[in-house]
Amino acid sequence: MAIVERYMNDTCSREEFEQLLELARSNETLLADALKIQWEKTATENPDEKPHFDRLFTTIMKGARTVERVRGGKRRLMTRITVAASLLLCLSTAGWWLWQEHEKSKTTAQTPALIVPGGDKAILTLADGRQIALDTAHNGDITNQGATKVIKLDGKLHYNSDVANNAEAALYNTIATPKGGQYQLVLADGSNVWLNASSSLKFPTAFTGNERNVELQGEGYFEIKHNPAQPFHVKTGKTTVTVLGTHFNINSYREEAVEKTTLIEGRVEVNTAGRRATLVPGQQAIVKAGQDPISLVPQVDLEEVLAWKNGLFLYNGTDLETVMNQVARWYDVTIVYERKINETISGSLPRSGNFRQLLKILEATGKVRFEINGRVITVKPN
Repeated sequence: MAIVERYMNDTCSREEFEQLLELARSNETLLADALKIQWEKTATENPDEKPHFDRLFTTIMKGARTVERVRGGKRRLMTRITVAASLLLCLSTAGWWLWQEHEKSKTTAQTPALIVPGGDKAILTLADGRQIALDTAHNGDITNQGATKVIKLDGKLHYNSDVANNAEAALYNTIATPKGGQYQLVLADGSNVWLNASSSLKFPTAFTGNERNVELQGEGYFEIKHNPAQPFHVKTGKTTVTVLGTHFNINSYREEAVEKTTLIEGRVEVNTAGRRATLVPGQQAIVKAGQDPISLVPQVDLEEVLAWKNGLFLYNGTDLETVMNQVARWYDVTIVYERKINETISGSLPRSGNFRQLLKILEATGKVRFEINGRVITVKPN
């Protein structure tokens, strides 16, 4: 379809874009087949970039499968848009990527500012104050912190320590992701932590006492090594989460009105303002200033909670401001509002998508429109 090519090159009109969305609603199979043909044509014409296209296509299908698993078997995508819209978004990403590669040959002055998806980026601050940019650091040994060796391997940071009986004072490191960044690290006890954009974790290079303590700002997903003799504590601005060995997610951004702790597996205790709540898998503890210190949601959509870790935007009646906060952090943009807009979003899209096409799909709700000025995005009522 010629309209698919124009969409991929970001040259289709608003009317043509709405035609594609209507086709996605009415005949998803036909559109998906057309998209697949165009995808293969683009990859064939650019054989050197085929591995990149393959990775994008894997992300697309992962997003599609997630949408298909939404409750009751009903598939929802940005208020009634089907899975094919996810294909549209990532197909446009492939076109954007090729254009970006072409633009690299031009001077900086000639190249417009690009708003691109985030990636594996973080700054590691060592105990002596030195900083290391992890996205540009080489694989292999990075540094030593006391008796602990710090290693970067395949986009993940590892702390390898054999200091169970070490009498040295604890050394603390901090890993911080910028806007448009995420990172994964393995702590000295073997626990795994994933950090979302605009987040930080302060942690010891080795756990030598009777407790394991870390401090989180922003959002992180934790898979904690079981050790009843050494409880694990995550401290945030509002709460302390205590675990023995479990999987859980904490969302504690300062700009968000609430802090959310969601238990995936095991058991955790949330402590705040003298109140305590013990969670079982599937429960979420919410802490909001000015209200009862802890409120419990008995069963939440775990796929929605963990979507960021799995490379997706996934919403289930989420308010527009929360959606745009996530977009701002992942694409490193500033969001301003012409006025308050009461709108909710439901659906799933890959976080690797083209930014402008993402906004087009959000505009397809019919309630909002966006004005782009550099890296400032103004949200206006439609």
